[in-house]
Amino acid sequence: MNQELNIPIRFDGRVALNNKNRKWEIKALRFYPLTGSLCEAGGWVINVLNSRKNAKEWAEENGYTVIR
Repeated sequence: MNQELNIPIRFDGRVALNNKNRKWEIKALRFYPLTGSLCEAGGWVINVLNSRKNAKEWAEENGYTVIR
């Protein structure tokens, strides 16, 4: 894979599961257009970001998977 084609595009949010209240929260991430993945240095890798509705719900509806 040519990494030059997979330069990350920065977003203002990351989808993370808050273990205390079991709610999905938007935080910080980068989108890699070649692989279609969103990730963040802390190790979260996700395939979707949508701040207007529950991110996990949106992901499931659109066939994406949220991976820790």
